[in-house]
Order: sequence, then structure tokens, then C-alpha cells
Amino acid sequence: MRLLPLLFAATLTFAQDAERVFRLTHASDPRQMQEIATVIRSAADIKTLSVVPSSQALAFTGSKWQIQLAEWLAGELDRPAASPPDEAVREHTIEGQPDDVVRILFTPYSSTPQHLQEIATTVRTITDIRRVLSYNSPSAIIVRGTREQIDLAQWLLQALDPRSNSPRQYQMAAGGDDSVRVFSLKHAVTPQTTQELAVAIRTTSDIRRVLTVNTPPTIIVRGTRDQAALAEWMIRSLDLPTAATAEFRLPNDRDDLVRVFPISPAATPQALQEVNAAVRATTNIRRMTTLIAPQAIVARATQDQIAMAERLIKELSARR
Repeated sequence: MRLLPLLFAATLTFAQDAERVFRLTHASDPRQMQEIATVIRSAADIKTLSVVPSSQALAFTGSKWQIQLAEWLAGELDRPAASPPDEAVREHTIEGQPDDVVRILFTPYSSTPQHLQEIATTVRTITDIRRVLSYNSPSAIIVRGTREQIDLAQWLLQALDPRSNSPRQYQMAAGGDDSVRVFSLKHAVTPQTTQELAVAIRTTSDIRRVLTVNTPPTIIVRGTRDQAALAEWMIRSLDLPTAATAEFRLPNDRDDLVRVFPISPAATPQALQEVNAAVRATTNIRRMTTLIAPQAIVARATQDQIAMAERLIKELSARR
């Protein structure tokens, strides 16, 4: 074992805390030691944990289950930098805790610490896992949650891997926001255009959880099946070099339409916003967004409001 205990004080029970010191064998850089300490502190709910760089050691006080989890995490994360992770599932189960599964998920496709943080934020938001930690040296994400949450996190990281052919749709067993989709973008290749498309989806579909990853350009959504279907249609209709008129009728509501209005001739961002504001004020359409690339306005409203918006957009565009 690479992890060497220096001190073990007292016989432990789940109700009794004890002091423990772990020596790290490979993580000699203070930054790496601090990252491992942060992961252990957060995942194991340890309040007092100190890093001793001169001894390559971590010192803390914890209960039996906290020490067991800390020892497992330190042993898994304290690896030689040159040793790539294998395909084995690295998982630890905590007895007597509601969020009792801890898993280490490697993301070799994450290119920078910022990219790894983007992925971690996406996992946290989509899965509702409170404890999502990252460790930069092996490009790892550490999650602690229920079995269902951990399985979703595992699938999500595989779906975000650009080298993977894994399915891009995940259906959860529970009702409500049970559909998760991952969409790789082909034409919205800048952070700005990706964000514009994400805002349009969030505004139009009422999906609370719409996330973006910039490398490669990706949008991730979690909502009902109808919301996810609308998000898919919007990406097909808007992730294009040039927008075209398109319409989506929401199921079970004959008077609830989504329309893409291409803007021609091309307009400046300011002009697009001016047209949007004028149409919104005149038609009383609440859900309306603009996209600079492709040049388009997207609206969700009743059939009468959509018809009025179409007339106004044509007239305002012709006057430019």
C-alpha cells in the first residue's frame, strides 16, 4: 500500500473520534497535497484537517467511517503522475449514511483545470449531487451521493467524452425532471454562440437546468420528456450556419407554439435587440430571445401572437 499510517490513536467505534496522520508517497507538491486534503475534507465531512508539507502528511480527527473513507480516498488519489488510470470502477460505500456511495471518475479528455471545473459544475447541477470535487493531477472528479445520482454522474461523464459513442439520452426512474440529454454542437462553436443557444432553450422551454461546456461545444439539459424534445428541436433548428423559418407545436396544447424567425437582411446585435423589444412590447409575448449567429428571433406564444410577431418582424426588417 502506498499510504502509510503514522499514528493510530485508540480503538475506534462509529461514535468515537480519533486522531490520524497519513503520509502521502507521490503527492509531494504542496498544491497537490492541498487538493487531496480538500477532497477528503469535503467528501468525508471532516472539519479539522491539516496539511503538513514538510512531512508530506495529512493530520485530522474523525470517526471510524470518516477515517476509512479518508484512507481510501488518499490511497486512490496519491498516485504517480505518469500512471494513467485503468478502467476499474473506484468506489467506496459508507455504512449508515444516506448519500452512501463515493466514486472517483476520471476525465482524461479534460484539457485544462478550467475545463475540469466546467465538467464538475455540470455534474453537480444535472445530478443534484452536493459533493462534487475535482483533482487536477489525474483529471479526476470525485462524487458522493445516492446510487441513482452516482450512476447518472458516471453516464454523464461518458456522454461528455468526445471520443465516446455512448448514448446521449438518459431516462431516470423517477418522474418529473427525468430526462437528461447531451447535445454536441456543430456550428455554435464559440462560447458566445453556445451561451446564446443555451439561453434561448432555457427561456423557451422553461428548463431550469441547461448547462454548457465549451470544449467541445456542448449543451446539457435535464427536464421533462416534453421539454427535452423541445430542446432537441431547437438545437436542430438553430445550430445552423443560417436560420430558416421553423415551428414546433407543443403536445397537448393547440395554442402553444414555438417559432424561429430568421432575420434578413443581417442586422447588428443592437438592431436585433431593438426588433425584439418592439415585438415583445406590441404582442405581449413573454418568451422571446435573439440569436446573433444565426440571425434569428425565437418566440413561444399563442397562434395569434405568433402571427402578429411575424408581421411585425417582416415590417421592421424591411425598414432597416
